[in-house]
Amino acid sequence: MGALDTVTVLEAHTQPAITSVRINPRKPAQPFQALQRVPWNTHGYYLDARPVFTLDPLFHAGTYYVQEASSMFVAHAFQSLVPRIEASLRVLDLCAAPGGKSTLLAALLRDEDLLISNEVIQTRASILAENL
Repeated sequence: MGALDTVTVLEAHTQPAITSVRINPRKPAQPFQALQRVPWNTHGYYLDARPVFTLDPLFHAGTYYVQEASSMFVAHAFQSLVPRIEASLRVLDLCAAPGGKSTLLAALLRDEDLLISNEVIQTRASILAENL
């Protein structure tokens, strides 16, 4: 990495973290106002500031999920690479905790599809169960 790249990386790390959320389409609500949309996910939004999520009942109700915008790209890839076929789909998330990608995939799947979310680390499995 050159000197210019190093400076760019260091400057990026001094900036405030960007917070993004994904609205759960199965629990319609608009918990935030005037949000900037994540370009590759119709339910993803950037927040202007990071609220205290643990104090928000809508967060605990599963109305939205705090998720990095880059992780939301899974939905775009899924919709682009997996053609919609008549047969039901079977999707396996082997390292599923804390549940961000599993909840994202669950929102994309039909009722007749099957999603198995697995987590082998027991301490992380309880977090997965809570988020699903």
